[in-house]
Amino acid sequence: MHVYYPEMGEQPDRAKLFQRASHICRFTFVDWPPDRDAEARAVFKRLRLRPVIDRVDLISGGHKFRAQMTSLAWDRIRAEGDVSAEALL
Repeated sequence: MHVYYPEMGEQPDRAKLFQRASHICRFTFVDWPPDRDAEARAVFKRLRLRPVIDRVDLISGGHKFRAQMTSLAWDRIRAEGDVSAEALL
């Protein structure tokens, strides 16, 4: 898992499939770009996960996809190693 600090000017690793958006109580939200949507859904299917998936429109134009999942599902995604997570100082 790649961890980046936006306050230090760091950016997420775009080579990673998922970017962790936020964590609220027992739920984690992850994002991925629309051009890698089929790949992300294949990972969910392979791991037998059924997250709630939404399309998020961006202010700058375009969109991305966001999945809401439980902390246990997040642990399984994180174990895959294809995640870039934001950490605040």
